[in-house]
Amino acid sequence: MLKVLDLFSGIGGFSLGLERAGMTTVAFCEIEPNAQTVLKAHWPDVPIYEDVRAITGALDVDVICGGFPCTDLSQSAKGSHKGFEGEHSGLVYEYGRIVRECQPSWIIIENVPQIKRYQRELAVIFADYVLTFNDTDAADYGALCRRKRTFIVGHHRARGGQQIFIEPPGNKPAGTGGSGVDRLPMLLPWKGGVSLERLASCIVSSAETDTIRVREGARIPARVGDGVLYLMLGNSLCPAIPMQIGRAIMAADARVI
Repeated sequence: MLKVLDLFSGIGGFSLGLERAGMTTVAFCEIEPNAQTVLKAHWPDVPIYEDVRAITGALDVDVICGGFPCTDLSQSAKGSHKGFEGEHSGLVYEYGRIVRECQPSWIIIENVPQIKRYQRELAVIFADYVLTFNDTDAADYGALCRRKRTFIVGHHRARGGQQIFIEPPGNKPAGTGGSGVDRLPMLLPWKGGVSLERLASCIVSSAETDTIRVREGARIPARVGDGVLYLMLGNSLCPAIPMQIGRAIMAADARVI
């Protein structure tokens, strides 16, 4: 069973998907206290590092995954537009340091589509890995709003440097009018672009989802207000996507063996 180190974990969407694919999470790294509460509720025996800068030395892991902050990459009005030189998105260099120290077979990076502008920089930071870029939309995996993200999968060159490409399952919910125009709203958490119910559908596999069920299913404390809940969900990802990637990785490993 492949062992996972989950960086910038949020409420655990990455690990949830990878564990559904048959992997196991051995450590998280998450700085936000409310998100830590959710992680502890679902993974009580898995340690949580509070800061990526505190992870030093090689850990025995096969996969490192994580979506470092997009704050300085995003086209949103709140983005700094400084790229990897920004305070937040610059944590990609810490991600790279941890990868170099741990030397896992696989890495998986999730971020906004603008990350593709930095392919040269990523090739240097993760020089030991063959990187493949997968553009995804949560709506293609059953969500009730569009959430476009790029997933980068890297395989260690010394272990074969395999490429992983995924295709959506094609179960996009009804969101078009008679003219074929897309009616699904774009997820814009920084300006409240969709309802909590639609946002939660990215996380919970149900077209009937509601805020109460999301709170209960994710074990989000009652003290966490809807505004914080919105941001927690907005910073998470659709678990069905890393699940598909995880299955592809395990199949690739099996071919090597």
